[in-house]
Amino acid sequence: MIWGIVAVIGGLILGSKAVVLIPLVYLLTRKSKDLGLLAYFFYGIVLVNEVSFSDVISFGSLKGFLLGVVPSLGVLREILVGFEFGKIPKFRSFSDLVRFVGNKSYFYKTMIFLVVVFALIAVIKMRYSYLYTAENQVTILAALTLLFVLFNMKEVKKTVMFELEEKL
Repeated sequence: MIWGIVAVIGGLILGSKAVVLIPLVYLLTRKSKDLGLLAYFFYGIVLVNEVSFSDVISFGSLKGFLLGVVPSLGVLREILVGFEFGKIPKFRSFSDLVRFVGNKSYFYKTMIFLVVVFALIAVIKMRYSYLYTAENQVTILAALTLLFVLFNMKEVKKTVMFELEEKL
């Protein structure tokens, strides 16, 4: 529920009209998780159409990410997991944050990945300004994210399609 309040405040700061759907999302989640996810889907579509930015490295994109994306993911987590009052994690040190996120190696790999991506985008912006377009930014982010996910997949089960069985 706290993420819903944060999402409403962030949406009002961004000037988004999608925040009127957040109470509906929570009400429908109390009825059924599937209805809540359906309402969240429509909330996400409206939010994506209202909040936009043209540059990955800018104050506007940081504001959109912190006030739009992060609270929306928190709302999605509350829909999927549920929400309880009094279950707020307390972080006393950096190691508490790492433990909360999950596996230590994944946390460090993700931080290194983010630093590399933003450094690459910053180099392209400063050195090759003619290549610094929205399409190229999306291409770089998508390609590097897919590579990161593929390299970090531990187990991939092989499935054989159209396997012929011999019957005797």
